Amino acid sequence: MPIHKVSGGYEWGNHGKVYHGPDAYKKAAAQAAAAHANGYRGDEAGDALPNETEVIEQLKRGELKSPVRFGPLWLFKMRVTGTGIAYRPQLKEWVYRPPRFYLTDEFLRRVDGLPILAGHSEKGPVSGDEYHGRNIGVLVHPWIAGEEVWGIAKIYDDNDAALIVNELPSTSPSVSFSDDAGEIVTLDNGERMFIEGNPLYVDHLAVVPEGVWDKTDGPAGINMSALTGANP
Repeated sequence: MPIHKVSGGYEWGNHGKVYHGPDAYKKAAAQAAAAHANGYRGDEAGDALPNETEVIEQLKRGELKSPVRFGPLWLFKMRVTGTGIAYRPQLKEWVYRPPRFYLTDEFLRRVDGLPILAGHSEKGPVSGDEYHGRNIGVLVHPWIAGEEVWGIAKIYDDNDAALIVNELPSTSPSVSFSDDAGEIVTLDNGERMFIEGNPLYVDHLAVVPEGVWDKTDGPAGINMSALTGANP
């Protein structure tokens, strides 16, 4: 019998216990796993435990709250990038990221499979040594959400999942441009703005304390609704 959402909770089968609260899906899945471990093999077409792709699709539709534990994985909803205007305090400049380069099917294909690092590479594009030292997961199934691009992060280690929750609750993409892609303009108040062109290379997605695309509103690049009780 499949797991499905009912009455604000999750139920395995059509007449089983309905679980509520942040661990509702996990409890329903545990009931299903126990039944299958005890020999249950289903009695109707399509009757099976959901696979990771089905769980990811439920996350994307907001039927599950992030993060979700699935087997050895933690699945987090993460922002890949925002668009429009933001401020980069390290460079002391404003940036305009044109939506037409990012809110496209082509860009979704480019970031599918993007490595997720704990913090940015210290020397631009990540090196082999830094990859092995910083990589904590991979981004899959990206989609466009309003003026942003989001995806699902597969995190394989419990310590890395805890690091995200406790210390690195937002994201920052690393993108590179050719020398002639973009323009720097001086604003009326004397501040600088970089108008980006089409990125040449998308290197990685870093989990960070706070990202540029939070736009000074506090860390919001990782959906923690399963922990905070917010809407998924």
